[in-house]
Amino acid sequence: MFLHRGSIYRVDGSTVVPVADVGQMAYLDNHVGILAAICGIPADPNLADAGLGASVRVQKIDSGGGLTPFHHIFLPEGQAVGSAAISKNLLFVTGHLGEHVLGFFDLNDSRPQFNPVEVPDKVKDKAFDELVIDGDILLAIDDLIMPKWLVVYDLSDPAKPATSGVFELMEGINASVDRAVAGPDHLALLCKGFHQAGAYQSVQIYDKNDAFRPLDEIELWQGSLDNLKGPDIEISFDNSRLLIAGYKSGVGVLECARRAAKELQKPKMLWLTDDDGNPVFVRDAVCLPFSESIAVWTDEKSGPFIVNRQKLAARSS
Repeated sequence: MFLHRGSIYRVDGSTVVPVADVGQMAYLDNHVGILAAICGIPADPNLADAGLGASVRVQKIDSGGGLTPFHHIFLPEGQAVGSAAISKNLLFVTGHLGEHVLGFFDLNDSRPQFNPVEVPDKVKDKAFDELVIDGDILLAIDDLIMPKWLVVYDLSDPAKPATSGVFELMEGINASVDRAVAGPDHLALLCKGFHQAGAYQSVQIYDKNDAFRPLDEIELWQGSLDNLKGPDIEISFDNSRLLIAGYKSGVGVLECARRAAKELQKPKMLWLTDDDGNPVFVRDAVCLPFSESIAVWTDEKSGPFIVNRQKLAARSS
C-alpha cells in the first residue's frame, strides 16, 4: 500500500485500487501495517491557523487491504500535533505538546499515554516541521526560525530514543518544511517560503553518508505573495533520483547523486515509454516502498497504474 496526495492505495498486480481518503497529514508504516492521520481542529485559533491537528486517528491495515480502527488519540486542550511518524508500534508526534515539542505513544497499550522525548538545547523552545523514520533512526526537522537543525535519534531501543547527531540545515529565507523524505543515500526537504521577490518553493538535498552535508537547494517555483501555497508538490525517492510530482504540471526528476558535482540544472521531466515504444508524458507519479516499481498517472489512462522504473526516463523540458 502507499500514500499519495491525501489518499491511500492498494497495489493489485499492475493496477492500483484506491482505498480511502485520509488527508494530507497522514503517515503509513508498511512494516507494521499501521496508518496514522492527523485530524480535528484545535480550539485555540492560533494553533488552528498554523495548520495543526487536535487528534491522531490510528488504523490498522487488515488482511483484505482495508482499514480498521485501532486508536484515536486526543490531545489535551491547548495542545496540537503537526507531524507524526511510526516505528515499531510507537507513534511519534511533534507540535505544541505542552512543555514539550516531541514525544511518542506506545500503540501496544490499550490506552496510549504521551511519553516526552528530550531535545537538544539548540532546539528547545522551538518546534519541528517534520518527522521521518529512516530504518532505526528518527529524523526531526527543525522549524522555520533560523538557525534550523536536523536532530537524529537512534531508535535501536525505540522506547528510549537517544540523540545521535545534530546537523545545521540550509537556511532558506522565511522557509518552512512541507515534506521530508529519506532515500538510500539522500535526504530531501520540500520547503516553502517568501522573500522580496515573492513566494517560492524549493527542494533541499542532503548527503546522508556524509553527516547530512548540504548538497544543493533548487528553486521549483516562484510567484506572487498572494499565492503562498504554490503547486501541490509531492516528493519520493527512486534510489538516488528524486521524483517531484506536480512540477510544471508533470513530474520533475533530480539526479541527487550528481549534486556534489554542482550540476545546478533544473529538474528534467519524467516520460514513459509505452508498449509500442512511444513516449508518453507522465502527469503524476510516486515511488512504491520496497519495490522496483512506480505508480504513474498519464492523460491516456483514467487512473494510476504500475510500471517498472526501466520504462521511465527523464528528458529536458
